Amino acid sequence: MTITPYAGTIFWLITVIFIACYTVFQRTQASLLTRNCFMISVSLLVISLAVSNSSVLIPLLLALTAIVYFTGRYLAENKGIKKNRIITVVIVMIILFLCYFKYSIIQSFFNNLLQGGLPLSASGQHIFFIGVSYFSFKFIHFLVESRNGKIHDLNLLTFINYTLFFPSFFSGPINRYTAFAESIATGSDLRRNLLKGIQRIITGLFKKIVLGDSLYPFSIAALDISTARQTDIVIGVYAYMLYIYFNFSGYTDMAIGCGRMVGIDLPENFNYPFFKRNLQQFWANWHMSLTTWLTDYIYWPLARKFRNIQKLRKKPVTISNICIVITFLVCGLWHGDGLNFILWGLYHGIGLAILNGYTHFIKKHTSRNIKKFVHNSPVAYGISNIITFQYVALGFLLFACDMEKLSRISSLFF
Repeated sequence: MTITPYAGTIFWLITVIFIACYTVFQRTQASLLTRNCFMISVSLLVISLAVSNSSVLIPLLLALTAIVYFTGRYLAENKGIKKNRIITVVIVMIILFLCYFKYSIIQSFFNNLLQGGLPLSASGQHIFFIGVSYFSFKFIHFLVESRNGKIHDLNLLTFINYTLFFPSFFSGPINRYTAFAESIATGSDLRRNLLKGIQRIITGLFKKIVLGDSLYPFSIAALDISTARQTDIVIGVYAYMLYIYFNFSGYTDMAIGCGRMVGIDLPENFNYPFFKRNLQQFWANWHMSLTTWLTDYIYWPLARKFRNIQKLRKKPVTISNICIVITFLVCGLWHGDGLNFILWGLYHGIGLAILNGYTHFIKKHTSRNIKKFVHNSPVAYGISNIITFQYVALGFLLFACDMEKLSRISSLFF
């Protein structure tokens, strides 16, 4: 038997039983050990029903979880140069694990190298480990913050629970260990959280089923390009963008709602992104947990490295733009291994770099009246918002279509 996360009777039945039992544990003030063991058991059940080849993949995940935890513990409790070497080795291991189960080309390469690879598929098809992107990013966060001395009171079961917590395992949001550990340890107001959680789940179901699923048949992803007209393509791009938003934010709402009903505060992922005035604000409010992760663990480490280069030290905008483009190339690769995802990441990275240069120009080289108009005028906001909306929409064309499909679409317009 298999289940689809946030769909079907079996998934929701398990979720209801999980919430009911956990409510009893909280009311009876069950120990942290009991609550962790119960939550881990339910998460393992859900993951095993949702993941193909779970009898092999789950032990692999648990082994990697143990390696990450004990490495993090060592990093938190010890000082010295070896810490950088150790964290580098383990992060490389995590990235290899992520790449193997996310990208078919890398899995094929390793399988050929190992003459058959892991005993996961007799047919030789790509084995995708659902949720691998999210728990890999959690692992990297945990290791970096442990090395930096920002994670304390480590608990193995809490960390396993943090890794496997099924409401956020499959589609995020990417939460942080310290906030999760505090939520588990302190408990919460059950009645208030139950009501808020139910409201959030209903909102998520409405977005996903009523809005998102209704838009998909009109989207560029579902369109037959061989019979499509130019107007179909244009409508399809906007339909796909809204489909992605309602679908993904719907899943996020359901995850946040389920978490809240057991006292776990998962981070928000969307904050009206299509109403923002520029591309930077769009990304600060779209898939916010991913944007924050990329900023903390890709952008800022790169920026610190580039500041040590003599020729770039006095060029902060150049440093920022280089880091932005690299960060969004990583973002594109994180979403998929097709060339279209790399182009999509580059597209947004270049767009943000242009915006960064424009903002610097306005700040340094324009009059007070122009600054006032750009930052405060409703007209300027309206123009900026329309440009941003169109730019993001065009980007979704790259996101939705592989290179062959993009080539066919371009032939319709040029």
